[in-house]
Amino acid sequence: MSASTARTWYPQAYFAHTIDDNGVLHRLNETGGLAVSFESAERDAVDLSISGSQSENFSLWTTRSRTGFVTRPKITNDLYTIRIVESGRMVRRDLDEDHVGTSGIGMFVSFPLMRNEEASRDFRAISGTITHRRLLDCCRALEGEEVEDVPRLRPLVEMHTPPLRAFAHVFALMHRRTADISRHDDLFHPLLEEILVYQLLTAWPQISPAPRRRAPASAAYVSRAVDFIDANLAASFTLSDIARAAGVSVRSLQLGFRSELDTTPVQFVVARRLERAHADLRAAAGTGATISQIARRWGFAHMSDFSRRYRLKFGVTPSRTFRGR
Repeated sequence: MSASTARTWYPQAYFAHTIDDNGVLHRLNETGGLAVSFESAERDAVDLSISGSQSENFSLWTTRSRTGFVTRPKITNDLYTIRIVESGRMVRRDLDEDHVGTSGIGMFVSFPLMRNEEASRDFRAISGTITHRRLLDCCRALEGEEVEDVPRLRPLVEMHTPPLRAFAHVFALMHRRTADISRHDDLFHPLLEEILVYQLLTAWPQISPAPRRRAPASAAYVSRAVDFIDANLAASFTLSDIARAAGVSVRSLQLGFRSELDTTPVQFVVARRLERAHADLRAAAGTGATISQIARRWGFAHMSDFSRRYRLKFGVTPSRTFRGR
């Protein structure tokens, strides 16, 4: 990242801005550390709310505006923008062509090509960016071969197919988790971020899809993957880490778990961590440990999610196990 970029953009674990006048809008553009500058679409009225997170490789945010706005890029990083328009209309003007997103439309566009974006009144969307390097790394991990470049994804798609609806669900879930102050305890966050990218590469229609290799026999590498998972349950890891330890691609890993264990790798990790939490809750008497401490030990930073999953698996609440009933 260049020095000029560093002055205008910086990583933020969480940001939230509500703008209702041009003075606040100007301060956001000067000190907010975002990749774009905002202009009001109406001379005397400003209504804009934006919240999310951003890192060197991946950013995610929601935008709402009653009055509409125009954005212009402030940085030149090699990024892609993903946007799901929930209401209103977004006109994206690039150097070579324009794209128009309306309610229910997904947009995948190159950030360096952007001239400006114009959002209509009553606009609402969830958006993200991912670097070219991160997308290429995930593509290579997914396919298990030396892919020369990322696939060409369609700039506009209707978000009505089951795979795209699943992608949109994880997209929204990731944003909801950004505001949680316990995110540093969330061992599942790296997995969810990686899954989101794999879903993008798998579900989003491609202009020229690449051929896929046939998956190898699964029993041996699934066993290696299980060994790796069990040895690292208290640590943060991703699907690509598991696949690397098993010696296969992420796609083959997913197919192998479905074939051999009738589950997904992530569901398997969740189940194993729940089992460890269950054992610790049963042994907690006299240790001074709390339910939330035990949950966080195994990566469950969101207590409502932990309680729901725990009850589904064991038929009782964590507190009941904790009390020894």
